[in-house]
Amino acid sequence: DSEGKISLVSVESADMSGTAYVFGTTSVAALPANSKVIKNGNPASAADVKQYDIVTYSNGTYYVSDKKLTGIFQKASPSFTHPSSVTVLGKEFSVTKEAAKYFSGVSYNDLVTLLFDPNMNVAAVYPAQKLQFEQIGILSSLNDSGAKVTLMSGINVELPVELSAYDYTRFNGASVPTIYKLEGKLVKVLQDRNGKMILLASETKQYVSGDWNISAGTLGAAKVLSGVRVFEQVDPSAPIIEVSASDIHIPVVKSDNIRRIFTDYAGRVTHIILGDVTGNGYEYGIFAAGNDSSGNTVTLQQSGGTKSYYSEKNGGNIGTPGEVAKGMENMKCYTNLPCKLLKFMGTVTLGDFDGAKGVTVSDGYIKLSDDVQVYSSEQKKFLTLSEAKANFTSFGIYSDRGLSEGGKVRIILVK
Repeated sequence: DSEGKISLVSVESADMSGTAYVFGTTSVAALPANSKVIKNGNPASAADVKQYDIVTYSNGTYYVSDKKLTGIFQKASPSFTHPSSVTVLGKEFSVTKEAAKYFSGVSYNDLVTLLFDPNMNVAAVYPAQKLQFEQIGILSSLNDSGAKVTLMSGINVELPVELSAYDYTRFNGASVPTIYKLEGKLVKVLQDRNGKMILLASETKQYVSGDWNISAGTLGAAKVLSGVRVFEQVDPSAPIIEVSASDIHIPVVKSDNIRRIFTDYAGRVTHIILGDVTGNGYEYGIFAAGNDSSGNTVTLQQSGGTKSYYSEKNGGNIGTPGEVAKGMENMKCYTNLPCKLLKFMGTVTLGDFDGAKGVTVSDGYIKLSDDVQVYSSEQKKFLTLSEAKANFTSFGIYSDRGLSEGGKVRIILVK
């Protein structure tokens, strides 16, 4: 999960000794109805095996993969016609012995689609015009030297991008390629004949039918996989960040707070992009005066340091607890700075605390976030919670949202 803790272990392959083949393109038209099938690491049925899936039979089980990658065929070893390894989209992959025969149908600098077995070895290749699919990922970083994208398939790719091919806009007094607005967002990934990555915006907000019932493992009528990857994008200008499903402290996420979902071959939800649900998509701190004479700098003081952000609107509200979307300080172009004040939940005394777990306010009991920050306005410095309890008697409680929305205490002001 987002904290580096293992939340799921999935066995994607065993000691497979069988030969992999491309399903639906050989004499094998269907698997026996009662076959034991594992597809992409999950139990499946014979009906779930589709054309162009890679199938390997071993020890009574059919291991199936539908993972693909499309890009320019630019490198191969030892030869392009009979390779043991190939490079596509700047990523090198091993090629199985059985797959070498497929490369007679493609040539150097062709746009191709690789098909992978469960071990992520190339098991076949086809010209991209014969086998097309939409290749979507998150643009995790972008600079003059290139872009890094994490595809929904889990493959990470890194390649140069022709920045001059994009229009320019003004940001913080400079001329910036508009592609920088895509940083941290969903993108469609292509590759040109020069090996450079082409990035196009992919719609983040889509209509989602139904709520996500977390305990039931359903989103509307669809099943949500136990290993679902969860992301948040608190604002259209903010980057998409990965969070853990365990960070969600409400039983049901309403459909209007679900930005987009991705599903597998059986219609099960594999990825969910949420709006502001967990509160972990924000940085928390105390708004301070900016150092920009134009008044376009918003400064957020935190216990671990200070961060500054460009904004066309004056940050204001100096000395008040607030939040700014995570990752905004690294972005080189955006249309809006997502920042706002925290919700004041009331003033409490020492007796209202439940150790370091939570506190009782007028609305009820609210949990403290694991990284709650305590600030003394008089001393103008951050303290630990234990220091504050030892030296102060009045505590102003600020949360990211209300109790019914799963809010947590993010900032405490002491007097």
